[in-house]
Amino acid sequence: MTLRRLCVKELDAAMEIIELMKVSVRNGRYRLAINQEADLLFVVGQSLTWINRLEFNQVKARRTAANNTSNSTGAPVRATKAQCIALLNAAKKNFQAAKQLVLNGRYEDAENVIAATITGRILRCINSLR
Repeated sequence: MTLRRLCVKELDAAMEIIELMKVSVRNGRYRLAINQEADLLFVVGQSLTWINRLEFNQVKARRTAANNTSNSTGAPVRATKAQCIALLNAAKKNFQAAKQLVLNGRYEDAENVIAATITGRILRCINSLR
C-alpha cells in the first residue's frame, strides 16, 4: 500500500471515529466518547506521520530532479540538528505553558497551546536530517 493510500486510510478512520463519537455523545456514553477521542488522536498522529513522509519524499524527488538538471554543486538545504532541537525546546516550553494554564483553570487556552504545538514541523525537521 502506498504512503498516500495509508494516509487516506487513516483520515477515513478519523472521520469514522468522529461519527462514532457523535453517536456516543448522543446516547450519553461519554466515557466511550473519551476513549474514542484517544483513538482519534492516534490516527491523526499516524496521518501526520504519513503526510510528513510523503512531503519528505516529494522534496527529496524535487532535489534529485534539480540536481540532475543543473550543474549546481550547492548542497540541498536541510534542517540542522540545532534547528530540530530548537523546535523541540519550543514544544517543551509550550507544554510547560499549557501546564501552567491548566493549573490556573484556563483550560481552553491550554488546549489551544497544545493544539498549536502538535504540528508536523518537528517531524519534517527530523525527516530532513535523514
